[in-house]
Amino acid sequence: MNPISCKNHPGNLAIFLLWNSSIVQFACNECDDNQSKLSSEKKLKKLTIKKALQEPDYFIKQFNLDETSQRIMNNLQSKPDSVLKELIENLEKSIKDIQIMLEQAIIQFKGQILHIIKCRDQFRTNLGKISYYTQFTQLINNLNNQKVVSHDFVNEIENNIQILFFKMQKNTAIFNQEVQKQYVIPKLDKKEGNFQIQQLQQRLMQFRKDIHPIFENNLSRFSNSLKFSQNQKHQNCKVSQNGKLIETELNVWQCCLCDQMIPTDCSTQFAFKIIELKYVMIGIGFRDTVQSKYYGNCSGLGAGTYCIYNSGLCYSNDQSDMDNKYIGFGFSVNDIIIVEVNIQKKIVKWTKQSTNQSFSMNIDIQKELYPCIQLNDRCKIEILDYPFE
Repeated sequence: MNPISCKNHPGNLAIFLLWNSSIVQFACNECDDNQSKLSSEKKLKKLTIKKALQEPDYFIKQFNLDETSQRIMNNLQSKPDSVLKELIENLEKSIKDIQIMLEQAIIQFKGQILHIIKCRDQFRTNLGKISYYTQFTQLINNLNNQKVVSHDFVNEIENNIQILFFKMQKNTAIFNQEVQKQYVIPKLDKKEGNFQIQQLQQRLMQFRKDIHPIFENNLSRFSNSLKFSQNQKHQNCKVSQNGKLIETELNVWQCCLCDQMIPTDCSTQFAFKIIELKYVMIGIGFRDTVQSKYYGNCSGLGAGTYCIYNSGLCYSNDQSDMDNKYIGFGFSVNDIIIVEVNIQKKIVKWTKQSTNQSFSMNIDIQKELYPCIQLNDRCKIEILDYPFE
């Protein structure tokens, strides 16, 4: 950029643009100092020219952005490059640690299994020393060693084998004692194996925490701010704990929406924990339709929601092949149900965290969607912050 002299202070270089809806002017540091003395009503907006040319995001954020654009820009600036580079180093170290632990566990278990195989082979060899088996092989070998085998000799061998088998059936205690005496196969060291598995699980949990910053922009910002609405709900259900808890004891269906609209520009997750449960439905819904139902029973075709019942029954606003069908999964007290919504792909997915069971349903996206809960009888549900624990 060519140097521009400030019109108000000719000896100074213009490095800013001062502006409002009716004026734009190049300005220098002295202009900026003078403006800082003005009241907030008279101040002009300031844009640093060099920074605006180098950083498009800085330029764009100077103007009025809607909620979606603001969220996109915040995501861009929420993590400095230095933090992300450090994150890469931590992830690489974590993966190496996990690989080492896996290799050690494999070596440990492989060694134990090979030892068991060796002992089993030895056991088979030792079985040949059992007295009854020795007598049997001797009789057969005598038969095989005969150059001429007469019928009388065969009859004699048959009689001797019959006597042997009779003794084995009669003296089962002695026979089984001999078999068990040869049994020396070791068992897997469960204590050592469990310890290694626990170590690996702990390291994987740490790895999950390490990668959390990658996902927190898209996931934690929405789920951590999510609240049950104090207004968009049935009058008899109670919202508390700063919007994170809803409960009721009334034996009628009561629907409650969350205040936050589900974002349309990214995949979004949120989660509910079942504290108390009689009848509960978890899902998403259209605010205007739910309002028209007076926040009562909002399940079924045209009722405005996509939800899964704690019995495993599912309901769809617009798909008869999905509505009122047992095609989901059941859930109960202490279960955590994660709901993932992808507006662009027109899909909602429910997952039970404890078992990783999941179920998906197509959705209509022509209108804004909101997380929602439907309760009947004694129930208490909590919105969880991310990560969902």
